[in-house]
Amino acid sequence: MNNQHGFAISEVIVLGATLPVALSVGVLVTSGVNEGAGITKSQANLQSISVAHVLYAAENDGSVYSLAPDDYGAYNGCNDYINNVGCLDSPLLGYGGTCPDSCTNLWGYWIGSGSNADCTFGSCGNTLMIEPIDFNSRVGAFRLSNTVQFNQYANGRFYDSQFYAPLDTLTMERAAPLIDECCAFTYDGTIAWSSYAFSPSAMFDPGVLRSVEEGGFQMPGSYDDSHRAPQVTDARYPELKTLAFEQNWNHGQPGPFNPNFAGENTPYYFNHGRDATPLTCFFDGSVRMLRTGNVEADDARVLEETGTDGLWHRGTPLGTNGYFSAQSHDGVRVSHNILTTGGIHGRDTLTTSMRSADANGDGRVDGEDLLGVLGAWGIDTGWNSPHDVNADGLVDGYDLNAVLGTWSD
Repeated sequence: MNNQHGFAISEVIVLGATLPVALSVGVLVTSGVNEGAGITKSQANLQSISVAHVLYAAENDGSVYSLAPDDYGAYNGCNDYINNVGCLDSPLLGYGGTCPDSCTNLWGYWIGSGSNADCTFGSCGNTLMIEPIDFNSRVGAFRLSNTVQFNQYANGRFYDSQFYAPLDTLTMERAAPLIDECCAFTYDGTIAWSSYAFSPSAMFDPGVLRSVEEGGFQMPGSYDDSHRAPQVTDARYPELKTLAFEQNWNHGQPGPFNPNFAGENTPYYFNHGRDATPLTCFFDGSVRMLRTGNVEADDARVLEETGTDGLWHRGTPLGTNGYFSAQSHDGVRVSHNILTTGGIHGRDTLTTSMRSADANGDGRVDGEDLLGVLGAWGIDTGWNSPHDVNADGLVDGYDLNAVLGTWSD
């Protein structure tokens, strides 16, 4: 027990909301070549995470990655579960210590209770880290994509380059020095969570985020099966339901910090601008950029068609602002990936393409869109609007071909 090391609930909440303060804006990648390489590497990372998830599911009865026991919802929280069932598995971050021979300290968000002599190490406060998402703190297992429970199916390290996007500047500033450490995990006062998040809506039983038409949102723990991890095959739209995604807006964002958060230590998130195009991995294994503005349009379309339900759920304790969408820089309000209506049964977009050849959004693909692409390509047209039509991270001739190929009559 002496080699167990953990974190308090206050650390969990602070780390979930912010990243380290002492950061330099000078390391931002601005050149097209470096940005393209960073996008390519991040795409490869997500593809590797998808493969690791297949391996995880194969050894866990086909279920989606989860840290909560399937029967957790049948008990009245942590103490009740420990008293009646036994110890809860704690989210483990890995062995750390003094390199090269003393990586013997096992770090984790240890869960324990004084009511059971076998489970005294840790705190029941840390159970929010086994919740797919905690609707109060807005952190949870979805942000722990590189725990021991999952990284054993990848490279076996918390700080592995596979879990960090090169263009995720604020996170990489903290994580980069630790990636080459010989121990699987290093703790020096802060934790750099992975650049990639799992979709928490897909980690709950689908009944939690059921549509209004089917009865509406149910609070986790309000029914016995609320925490039962879905089967991967439960995805009804595997090409449209997200599995994992870049948590932050990593390329083309307005700046290194989002001023709508207090302090200069929080980046723009994936849903903080219509032009955000975070790389996203879907349940069918595909990886592509998912433009937030397109999701906004899809959500509005579904909401208009149903009259009650959009792509994401407004009926959770997070309300109509959802997941930090009030902090968006241009007023966009979407919480796809996080609060998908129907959970794993739902969709986060309506199409597998970017659909951005209509560069100026007037419903036609014509000369105005051509001018926009040419302007972003570096040709002075008098109208410069960056539109990466084919979502490859660059505005170039391929985008021009896309516009010409869908030209309106």
